[in-house]
Amino acid sequence: MTGQIRLITAAGGNGTAIKIIKRPLTREEYEVQGRVLGERLELAGAEQARFLVLNQNHFEMAGGEFCGNATRSAAVLLSQIGTQQENLSFTVSGFSGKVHATVEQRSSSRFFVHCEFPGLSVNARQVILPDRFPATIVDLGGIVHVVVEAAFPKDPADYEQAHASIMSQFGLASRDAVGVIWCRQTESEVHIDPVVWVRAVNTFFYETSWAQAQSPLAM
Repeated sequence: MTGQIRLITAAGGNGTAIKIIKRPLTREEYEVQGRVLGERLELAGAEQARFLVLNQNHFEMAGGEFCGNATRSAAVLLSQIGTQQENLSFTVSGFSGKVHATVEQRSSSRFFVHCEFPGLSVNARQVILPDRFPATIVDLGGIVHVVVEAAFPKDPADYEQAHASIMSQFGLASRDAVGVIWCRQTESEVHIDPVVWVRAVNTFFYETSWAQAQSPLAM
């Protein structure tokens, strides 16, 4: 089983390539192997790389960051290689506690996953960007998200520049991972455009996950 690689998507996209390994690697090995793994599977839809360490029941992101979607993908993999789909318990990078998860298989390739992160620290603060758009910085420890109420710049050069500017303005370049999420409301739905940078592996992705809400955006 070790050495196998699975590609699992969550929230409509955000593919996570997961390699099953016997023992933990060094941080440098995670970063090097993660880059190679991501490059190999990028055309197949991988946006991030993760490792399942069998002897520790632990999932480690290539950059050591925290990712909720990748954690849900990890729960699916655990439910497939083990005997339980309920009351799964495991650890993940970027979160100091244990994840508790349940997995409901709805078809041969579709799952509903519920994860709980007891004790996860969440700090949020309101800010105003230089262009006067309101934003909220949400710090989850292993990743920081900046949620911006503004139209998404479609040109990659524009959103990369905007991401870099926001990181610089708020001193976020030393964090493990930084996501800037543009939010827009159309009629009764809220849509997001997430762009995530991971420092250790220097990856920069417009992530293909999506979210919709039926209530107005409130910050």
